[in-house]
Amino acid sequence: MPRPLPPRMSASAIADRAKEKRRAILAFLASGERCTSVKVVQMILGNCDRQAASRSLHALKRDGFVVPDKINLLLPTLWGITAEGLALAGVEGQPFRAGRLKPSHIPHRLDLQCSRLRAEAQGWSSWVPTSRLMAPVKGGATKKRKEKIPDSLVKSPPPRGIVVAVEMEITIKSKSRYQDILGRHVQMFEEGKYELVHYLVPNGLHQVLALKLADIKNIRVRGALVPFEDKYRRRITCHALSDWPPPAKQKETE
Repeated sequence: MPRPLPPRMSASAIADRAKEKRRAILAFLASGERCTSVKVVQMILGNCDRQAASRSLHALKRDGFVVPDKINLLLPTLWGITAEGLALAGVEGQPFRAGRLKPSHIPHRLDLQCSRLRAEAQGWSSWVPTSRLMAPVKGGATKKRKEKIPDSLVKSPPPRGIVVAVEMEITIKSKSRYQDILGRHVQMFEEGKYELVHYLVPNGLHQVLALKLADIKNIRVRGALVPFEDKYRRRITCHALSDWPPPAKQKETE
């Protein structure tokens, strides 16, 4: 026996649904992400098909709330929020400027956005991208800081709800460079800025990075070389990009 067809949606219900989709896209961009791709928008809209995501973006473009930016043929088109889009979302911030992003930074940004959405689907919350962590100064620039500015901060699911610094590590750096970076993470631990660091590593290189960090005995904190204590070492972990966020049992032990 054939299944009954689902009831048809009214015109007002269809309009409300389209409005909610556009609201979700703008809220994501206004949170500090500024731009994204169709693939990420599919995730934002509950893993919808590409055509549906594209229709929502083109509707926002038509109304002046987003603008497309095609960097080159090898990279996906970016869709960035405009000043009007920020105003509609009720958020103060810098609008997207086409042509400002380096092509090499785009895959990094989009991978991190996918990780964010996977985490939020599993109960992680309060995601803050780098752009929201940088202190603005006069003229629209960002103030240089001595402390470590991670790629993002996020709060793990309840009941713990601890603040985790998320770092996307595309290339493995030198030992000396990690001595500086780890030292700055330790400073942030001591100042209570965050409690854990999760390195997300693509291309199956997370074990390579883990071995690199395990080999470091001393780190540079406030200009001085000091032992890399176990109480800090165990708070900095490496994860395969495709496997993050970690399973619930792992989250409870880290």
